[in-house]
Amino acid sequence: MSLHAAGVSWAAPLGIVALSAFALTQITQYALIRFVYGSGDLAAIPWAMQSADHLTSRGLSAFVSKLFKRDFVLTMMVGFAALGRLDLILITFSGGALVFFVVFVIQLVRHRAELRRR
Repeated sequence: MSLHAAGVSWAAPLGIVALSAFALTQITQYALIRFVYGSGDLAAIPWAMQSADHLTSRGLSAFVSKLFKRDFVLTMMVGFAALGRLDLILITFSGGALVFFVVFVIQLVRHRAELRRR
């Protein structure tokens, strides 16, 4: 049974917004790596906090950044699914998609001069 069919009226609009943000981010990323960076690797895009030093550091900032890693998120989603909490899966995915979209737009603005030169 879907959340919408279960009477969760906010599920469909939130899902549409999150999927739109996710799709736009993905399309733009792959266009950038193909046409701007001439690569087939997402690591070619210069992201904030994308250094080995940050990933191996300790502290709150390093801990929070690790919560957004794919393995942790997938494990959390499987846990929510096992508990039958599709609403938490949707909220988590939507929050992540929207935050990532905002960070991606900030990165595009931050690197706009570099992007124009390429």
